[in-house]
Amino acid sequence: INSSILRIGDQDASSMPFPTLLELLRRPAGEISRITVKMPTEPKPSDLSLTHVQVLEKAVTHAILLKKHPGIGYIRLAQFTAGCAEEMEAALDDLEDQGMKQLILDLRGNPGGDLNATVKLLGFFLPAKTAVVTVRTRNPDDWETLATPENQRRKRDYPITVLIDRMSASASELTAACLQDLKRATIVGETSFGKGSVQHIIPMENGTALRMTVATYHSPSGRTPHGVGVTPDIIIEPTNKTPGIFSPPDQNSLDNWQDAGLEASLKLFTESKK
Repeated sequence: INSSILRIGDQDASSMPFPTLLELLRRPAGEISRITVKMPTEPKPSDLSLTHVQVLEKAVTHAILLKKHPGIGYIRLAQFTAGCAEEMEAALDDLEDQGMKQLILDLRGNPGGDLNATVKLLGFFLPAKTAVVTVRTRNPDDWETLATPENQRRKRDYPITVLIDRMSASASELTAACLQDLKRATIVGETSFGKGSVQHIIPMENGTALRMTVATYHSPSGRTPHGVGVTPDIIIEPTNKTPGIFSPPDQNSLDNWQDAGLEASLKLFTESKK
């Protein structure tokens, strides 16, 4: 990458260390960086102007009602950030106000994240003060069980399916396992990644570090996804038509795309009405 960026403003960047190059390219939103680049396919360098913008990373990337299936909502949660519970609650409120009666929660490709946010999110679908996650260390006296919040704004007892795949890990696996254990949701997709450990990073000499596992996460039944993953109630075998991460660009793509996990969820909801 360095050899392609020749100049940043008035500074020669052709042999600049990568961290220094990145630092020069970090500027407040609205400012402009002028760079000179040499693309492999172009005979001469090109001068470019880059306008810096603020990028807001969202945990909830899609929250819509399916046009062809009135009453069925679809929410994709990309990761468990510190603020994901607030984003999820706002999305649920909006879809419920529009008439949502059933929910498809897509956790495919979700690598996990904040444990406290995960517990809060589970509180949207489970009774208050429900034990959902236990953190187990070597010493049973130090085990910690986390429960859903005491207060709930809305009662959400509608049917739920949760989509997972081989890249769903950590907090997304805990969410799926908890809702599966407590018979609150049907899990659809592939067996998940298998990450259910608590690790500490210990800095060492010469720029190295030691990653030490100090505890494991366990769902209400006592199982941990670590090393084994979460097995869905309805298994979808992967094909070239079943991407691991579902992120359609618009409503039409969602309505027309043949997604095996989505179709299995819709079939389950349809059959439950008969």
